[in-house]
Amino acid sequence: MHALAARLSVHLLILYLLVVPGFGQTLSKEYIRLNGRVIAIENANAGYCAAAPTNLPFRSTGNTTAGALAGDGTVDANFKLVSYPGPYGGASTTDAITTALSLGNTANARWISTHAGAVDVATGIYVFRQQIDLSCYNLSTVSITAKLVADNAGEIYVNGRPVTTVPGATYNQEATFTLSGATFTQYLLPGVNEIDFLISNTGSSPNPVGMRLEVTSASATPVPANATGVLQLSNPGGNRSGPGSETITASESVNWSVVGSSGGSLSAATGTTTTYSSPTYLSTFIAVPILAASTTGTPRTAIRTLYFNPTGSGVVTVTSTGSGNLSPYATREFSASVANVPPGQSTLVKWSVLSGPSGNSSQGSVSTGTSCSSTTTYRAPSTVNTIGSVTLKAESCYSSSVSSTATVALSAGSSVGISLTPKNTANLTGGTTRTFSATVTNADNTNVTWTNSAGSSGSISPTTSSSGQSVTFTAAAVSTNTGTTVTAASAERTSVTDNVSFTVVPGVDFSLTSSGATKSAATINSKVTYSIQYTSTGATGQVNFSVLNLPPGATRNFNPPSATNQGTVAITLDVTTGTPTPVGTYTITFRATNGTLTRDLPLTLVVVDCGTIVVDPPSATVYPYQMANFTAKRTGAAASYGVTWKRNTTAGNWFDGVNNGDPMISYYTSDPATQPASVLVTATTLNPLDACKAIEGTATVAKASYVPNALSLLYTNPMNVSVPVNVAKFYDYGAASQNGSWTIRFIQLEVRNTLDAQGAPTYACAVNFDVYTAGANMAPMYAQARVANSASGGSSADSTAILPLSTTGYNTQVIGTGSSFNCELDGNVSRHMMSTNIFNLHMNLKMKNSGFIGTMRVYVSSYGIDVNEPAIRQYVGTFTGTN
Repeated sequence: MHALAARLSVHLLILYLLVVPGFGQTLSKEYIRLNGRVIAIENANAGYCAAAPTNLPFRSTGNTTAGALAGDGTVDANFKLVSYPGPYGGASTTDAITTALSLGNTANARWISTHAGAVDVATGIYVFRQQIDLSCYNLSTVSITAKLVADNAGEIYVNGRPVTTVPGATYNQEATFTLSGATFTQYLLPGVNEIDFLISNTGSSPNPVGMRLEVTSASATPVPANATGVLQLSNPGGNRSGPGSETITASESVNWSVVGSSGGSLSAATGTTTTYSSPTYLSTFIAVPILAASTTGTPRTAIRTLYFNPTGSGVVTVTSTGSGNLSPYATREFSASVANVPPGQSTLVKWSVLSGPSGNSSQGSVSTGTSCSSTTTYRAPSTVNTIGSVTLKAESCYSSSVSSTATVALSAGSSVGISLTPKNTANLTGGTTRTFSATVTNADNTNVTWTNSAGSSGSISPTTSSSGQSVTFTAAAVSTNTGTTVTAASAERTSVTDNVSFTVVPGVDFSLTSSGATKSAATINSKVTYSIQYTSTGATGQVNFSVLNLPPGATRNFNPPSATNQGTVAITLDVTTGTPTPVGTYTITFRATNGTLTRDLPLTLVVVDCGTIVVDPPSATVYPYQMANFTAKRTGAAASYGVTWKRNTTAGNWFDGVNNGDPMISYYTSDPATQPASVLVTATTLNPLDACKAIEGTATVAKASYVPNALSLLYTNPMNVSVPVNVAKFYDYGAASQNGSWTIRFIQLEVRNTLDAQGAPTYACAVNFDVYTAGANMAPMYAQARVANSASGGSSADSTAILPLSTTGYNTQVIGTGSSFNCELDGNVSRHMMSTNIFNLHMNLKMKNSGFIGTMRVYVSSYGIDVNEPAIRQYVGTFTGTN
C-alpha cells in the first residue's frame, strides 16, 4: 500500500456563537473562522430554505445523478478524476469511467477508473472527487456510511484535509467506513463540499487502478434557513506530475486564500479568477485547499482542493556542438542541463565513456574525468580499426540514478606519430653505451617498444619505455665491425616507427661478477667473504682494486690488490664488522680501475643483531671431585635460542645441559690425575642464522691443589636418573596425617676421607643435604632420608629422619641422629681409619598436598669436623613435574 505523505495541519473551525433555541428555530448568527480569522458572517434571518430532504444526495460510483446504476464504459455523472500521476495511455480527461475490476460490480455500484476495461496505467495516486451541497444542513449532523474497494488502497480527504484511511479496502477486499463526528464535520462548509478519494496504484510496473464505492446511508438534519445561493468554483483536474499551476474560476467575486502550509502562491487575492502556482520542487504528494469567500456581502464560501504529485526524477538533457563522424584523436564539445533538482542541489553532471566498438586503441576519453561539470570535451581514440558509435553518459551529481546519454560516430584511421632522438650514426666502441629516447604524439598509448636488428652488436635497456623516457644501448665486445639498427615503434600502432643505424666496433673492456653478492654478518667482529671474478676483454696494463662505502666500523681485506689485464682473475674480499657495526643493509662497492676505465660491482652486506652470550662466572677454581656450575647469560636475539657447551679437554665430566640448548651446565673434576691446570668452557648459540652461528661466550676452570684433611663427595646415581621405587624397602615413615604416596629416589654417595701428613684419616665428618624449590603452585613438602653405610669392613648402620621443607629457599638438614655424625661405621670411632666410606642415601620426597608443579633442586654436601676444611657442596639433581 502506498501511504500518502502529505498531511495538512490547518483545521477549519466553525463556532456557533448563538445556540439553536429549539427545533425548527433558525440560527441567529454564525461565524466561520480559518486559523482564527473571521472569513464570513451569515445572517440567518434573511429567509428560509426550501424543505431539504434528510437523505443527502451522495451517490455510489457508477450511478446517474438520479441514483440509478449506469452502464459499463459510461461517464460517471457524480465523480470526476481530478488528479493523476502521469499519462496513462489514453486521452487526458477528467471523466471517471465505469468499468469492471476485481470483485466485480454490485447491484448498486460499479467500478470507476480512467478507462473502460482493465487498463494498465502508471503507478501513483489517482484522485476521484464527488461534490455535495450542504447549504441547507446542520453540518455537525452530517453522516455518511459506505463500502469501499480500492485498487490498491484508499484514503479520504474532505475539502483538502485528510479525515481517514480505509484499512482493509484493497483490490480484492471490501471494507466499510463511516464519515461522521467532529473529526469529519470540522472541515465541512455551508455550501459545496469536496469529498476526495485518493486511490494509490502500487506495483513495480503499470497495472489497473480504480475504486468501487457503495453508499449505504448519507444523512443530515436540514436547517430551515434562507439559502442565498451557492458559490460555484470551476473543477480543474488532470495530470499534475510535478510542480505546476492551476487556474480556478468563481461564479462571483471572492477573496482567495491558500489553506495550510503547502507553500506556493496565488496570482490574485480578490476577483473571480486566480491562478495557483505550486513550489518549484515537491518531495511528496501534496493537497492544496484554495478557499473562496464571497465579497458581495452574501456569506457564501467554497473550497477547491488541488493535488500535485512529487517532482519527478531529475532529467538530464545532453547536447553537442558538432555533428558527423569524428576523426581519430579529434575532439567534440558536449553540454548537459539537469532539471527537477531540489533547490540548492547540484545541477552538474559526471561525464564518462559508457561503451564503444572494440578493437580500437581505446573508447576515447572525456576532459573532465570524474569531476562534476556542465560541459566536457570528448577526444576520439587515436587509432580506430573498428568504426562505430561511442556512447557518452552524463550522470547527475545530485542523484546517480538520473542520467542521459549521447553518441558520436567514429571514422577509421590513426593519428599516432613517433620521433627518435638523437640520430647519431657515429661508430660505437664495444663496451660503451649510447642513450636514445622517442616521443609519441597523438596516441592513447604513448609507450614505445625498442628493438635492435643485430642482437650480437649489443642490448637495449629497457626494451619498453614511455614517451620521452631514455633507454640505453650497450655495445657488445665484438671482434669485428657489426652494423645494427635501433628501432622505436609505437606500442599502440606498431607500424608507426622511427630508427637510427650505426656500427659497433671492437674495444677494450673488463667486467666484475660475483656468484654470492649478498652476505649476512653479526654486528660485532663478524667476518664474511665475497668471491669476485674479474674478466678482461682485450685490456692491457694493470688494473687496481678498491672497496667503497664500507659500513661504519667495518674493515676490509682483499686479495690480490691488483692484477694484469689478461684473462680471468679470482678475487677474495673479506669484510669484518666493527665493535659494533650498526644493524642495517649496506651496499658495498668493489671497484676495478684501469686508467680512465672503471667498473663497479655492488655487493650487499646485511648486518643483523645476533645478541651476546656471557658465561657466568667467567672463571672458577675447583678441588678434585668438586663441581663448577656455569650459566650462559644471553642478550638480544641470542636470548631466543639455547646454547651448545663444549670444553677443550676430555678430562672431567658434564652433568647437565650437554648439547641440548640448556643455558646452565655443571663441570665435574672426576680425576685429579688427568685434570689439566686450566679448562676452557664455551657456550655457542643455537641460532641457525649463518651470521649468528659464531656467537659464543667462554669461561675457564682452574685446577686447585688437593687440600689435606678434606673430604670429597661422589654421587654415582643422580637423582634425575630413574631408579625403581623398590630399591630400598622404606615404607611410610611419616605421621598418619601426612597423606599421599612417597616419591623415592636412591642416591649412592662415596665419601673419601683424605689422609693427613702423618697418613691418618680425618676422624669425623657429616653429610648434609639441601633442597631448593622454585616454580609455580608449590605445596608444602616433606623429605625423609636414610643413610646406610655399606663400606667394606663394617656392617650397615642406618638412620632416618622426617624433615619438613619450606616452600622456598634452602632447607639444610643433617642426616643421622647427631649433628656431626655419619662418617662413623657402626658407631665405632676406630672405624674412622678408613680412607673411603660408601653411603647409600635414600631420599623420600613427598608433598603435603597434591598438584605440585615446579622444580626441586637437591644438593648434598660433606663437611669435615676441622673448621679449616672446606665444605664440598655438590648438585645432585632435579625433580620436575606433578605429584
